[in-house]
Amino acid sequence: MGRKATKEALEHVDLVNGTLYNSLKQIRVDCKGDNGDLPILVSVWCCQIDTKQTQKLASLIRDYINPYDDVSLTHLKRFSREEGKAMKLKSIICSTEFLETKEDVCEFIKEYSDIQIETMHELNVPRFPPPTREISQKWSSAYWPVSWKGNPNHQFLNSVEIDIEYVRNLIHSLKEIEKESNSISASIFVNQENKIQCTTKCYSHNDPFQHSIMQGIEQVSLEEQKKRKDLSTSKQDRSNYLCQNMTVFSSHEPCVMCCMALVHSRISRLIYLRSSPSSGGLETNYQLGDREGLNWKFEIWKWIDRKSESNVASSDELLSNPINY
Repeated sequence: MGRKATKEALEHVDLVNGTLYNSLKQIRVDCKGDNGDLPILVSVWCCQIDTKQTQKLASLIRDYINPYDDVSLTHLKRFSREEGKAMKLKSIICSTEFLETKEDVCEFIKEYSDIQIETMHELNVPRFPPPTREISQKWSSAYWPVSWKGNPNHQFLNSVEIDIEYVRNLIHSLKEIEKESNSISASIFVNQENKIQCTTKCYSHNDPFQHSIMQGIEQVSLEEQKKRKDLSTSKQDRSNYLCQNMTVFSSHEPCVMCCMALVHSRISRLIYLRSSPSSGGLETNYQLGDREGLNWKFEIWKWIDRKSESNVASSDELLSNPINY
């Protein structure tokens, strides 16, 4: 269930709606703001340098800023010509989230380089890559030159490899677990070898630690504790994070607490059946699995296949059985 660019995958990708196989809907943060083509902006430090300083500044950015600045600026051209000044360049140094004040930037440059910065000021630029070439040109004119490399999410969708029949079978199993146990919600944790690590069920809204997601993480934790106590287990077989590279199937959109637990556990993918209108932490609120500023992101997919619901659940059941913690 990794990623691989294949011609076959393209036949099952709807780039406009962000769906795969007409069954999985991508849930993600929109890179645009609320006003159509206007971008979400981020504040950066912009400076003017002599062209002779270009290599030094480029090395500083590459070695000491890009690896540590949580705001990715790879969709922007780092250097731009100063209009009417042949020997001068404008450059984006870093985000203000990385270095908050002008004094911080000056101290940082002094510590790691001998670059001569002539002027420096704060500037707002697009935080995310533009979705189309046309919007890229608009943003370049209005804010800062954008490096158009194609829609990054389209590239991602075209590169995702998912065994849809395997997913379909697990969705069916998830619904069967719910029905047989008469539980409020259920989850299945699958490891990177596509083997089921555990299945969990939730019977009460009242205790968030009893949510099926939290129970699943706890079960994975108990298994990991056993591994670490076993002296014969090599360090390579021990996980630094509890659910790293795991895929989690859930009957419902996880609550905010469960979403943060999944972020900290470093899962790679979540697939869920139903939204949680008042308490969900993904499409409903906060978009925690795909949110800037957190130290981990994971793929989020919602099961939207209605053709096979005779084997899974009726359409009415899927729509009328949301969960509200």
